[in-house]
Amino acid sequence: RENKNLKLKLMINNSKFIIQGIAFGMGERASEFHIGDKVDVVYTIDENVWNGNKSLQLKVKDIRK
Repeated sequence: RENKNLKLKLMINNSKFIIQGIAFGMGERASEFHIGDKVDVVYTIDENVWNGNKSLQLKVKDIRK
């Protein structure tokens, strides 16, 4: 809603491991990042529950190129 949050798909160290991330309140920063950018991320691991499905996601606290 209202582009308040930034949703990310993050690949860990060029591996095949991809994890979802959410950065609450950082939606306005979306134009800073592009597919393939290498970034540093400060996060906590969080459980996402949506429509009865559970998955792990990163709750992003800060991100930079």
